[in-house]
Amino acid sequence: AYPTRSVSITDLGLSLKRTLGGIANFSWASFPVSVQRGSSFPLSGFVIENAGTATASPAVTWYLSNRNNTWSGATYYALQTTSYGSLPRFYYYPNLTMSIQVPASVRAGEYYIVGELQSDGYDGNRYAWSNERITVTNPPATLVGLSPANGQTGQTLDVDISGSGFVNDTHVYF
Repeated sequence: AYPTRSVSITDLGLSLKRTLGGIANFSWASFPVSVQRGSSFPLSGFVIENAGTATASPAVTWYLSNRNNTWSGATYYALQTTSYGSLPRFYYYPNLTMSIQVPASVRAGEYYIVGELQSDGYDGNRYAWSNERITVTNPPATLVGLSPANGQTGQTLDVDISGSGFVNDTHVYF
């Protein structure tokens, strides 16, 4: 109504929960309880909204963090940045689903999923944290070889194992 007073504002919001109808009726984003390092997992049921007065192109950087709702003292891993196209003003994507890749360099452990909106004008709704943790596991170990192949009692056997947390040429005494 007052075009000379309108201001172009970018105000994006990210939430890992979505309403199901009514203020108190909501659902948290869903994801599996565990994922192996070096593989991916689905994240579904999250929301991106544009409360600003201008069309925006949201991009979210996804992280795993051992702390919830704070970066203070956290160990975290940046996983990937995903763009979500053009989002008109006063509009939202209500129920998004995507696949998140966990690099093999991520240490095994329990983490919260964190999303960070890039290029948002306001910090208050720039981050979204999961309410539950996902457990990152090591891939199973693989036996590479035994030497000598015909080991006898009292003899040292060299075992080559490939996998996280193992050192090649582990000596096992039988």
